[in-house]
Amino acid sequence: MRLAQQPISDALYAQVHAAFTVEETRFLTAAIGAINAWNRSLARFGLAAAVTSTARRQKRTALTSRLGNVKMAAEYRYNQSRN
Repeated sequence: MRLAQQPISDALYAQVHAAFTVEETRFLTAAIGAINAWNRSLARFGLAAAVTSTARRQKRTALTSRLGNVKMAAEYRYNQSRN
């Protein structure tokens, strides 16, 4: 989704803040922005082929691990709030 095409609705914003803390939301926003900038830079300068599959796998594993931890923490808080 592009913001220029469709702004973020209040309902979606509320869903994000129900699942994540402000700090986690900031982290996710920064991570998405960094990934987007990295991908655009590589594509613009034709460097995408220079990144090895091992380096990509290591970065993806590190990010997946961090995002998994954020998700687990959010699920734990959600489950605790329901009890």
